[in-house]
Amino acid sequence: MSDATSRAAGRAEGPADDGDAFPMLPLKAGRRAFGHDPEGYAAARPSYPSALWDAVDAACSLRDASVFEVGPGTGAATLPLLRRSPRRLVAIEPDARLAAYLERRAASPGDRLQIRREPFEEAALGAGEFDLGVAATSFHWLDQRPALRQARRALRPGGLWAMWWTVFTDPDLADPFTEACAPIFCALPSSRTLRTGRAPFALDEPARLADLRAAGFGACTAQRFRWRTAMDADATVALTATFSQVSQAMSAAREAALSAIGALVRDRFGGRLERHFVSVLYLARNGDE
Repeated sequence: MSDATSRAAGRAEGPADDGDAFPMLPLKAGRRAFGHDPEGYAAARPSYPSALWDAVDAACSLRDASVFEVGPGTGAATLPLLRRSPRRLVAIEPDARLAAYLERRAASPGDRLQIRREPFEEAALGAGEFDLGVAATSFHWLDQRPALRQARRALRPGGLWAMWWTVFTDPDLADPFTEACAPIFCALPSSRTLRTGRAPFALDEPARLADLRAAGFGACTAQRFRWRTAMDADATVALTATFSQVSQAMSAAREAALSAIGALVRDRFGGRLERHFVSVLYLARNGDE
């Protein structure tokens, strides 16, 4: 697949952080989609499953490692990375509001955390400078193959690239709630129709692995982690409010959608849901290791 075809496919598929169950926004929207309420975003988004972190730890020792992170946002991956004692962590965040929030949340990390307020495409990372590169529910906002080539150049030979997402539905299981929500999301002016018949961006493993290999990575793997959590109406509304097509809607449309979601949970699902989510982790090496 050519880079031009890859770019077109990325735009058609849209971002994956909303679970890819609903229509998505263009790539550039991600630069400013989440910074208006960092506290709400951080509180509403669930943590990544421990099994995913175990897989990252098994692939690369972070102690004393040099790490860069693409799109750290509110720090859902940044803080766990720091707890693993890297020598340094360079976090590249294009939204100044999110970068400021992350700086406050990191709580005196010393010299280990450096936050760069710039798009990843503009980040001047030294060639072969890092042991590990990470993107947690962020890399879908970038033009895949050029951005992956940039990430690979920043890694030492044999260095590890890890990117992952959580999809807020499990496409392999029946999900009456997701189906019931679809008309609400499709009615949002900020949404645009997602082509049917395609795997969600994050779960399209052949496409993601092909992009990694085309960028020069080797030893490319994908692993899924299925997990579930109970959510009441308030938690469901809070999570929904962090989805890009909701956060970017005009106030009246956004509030109407959130109100409809809350009513749906209370009236049709008895006020409590057991949600089934999927986190998918892609690992690759700079080279053939």
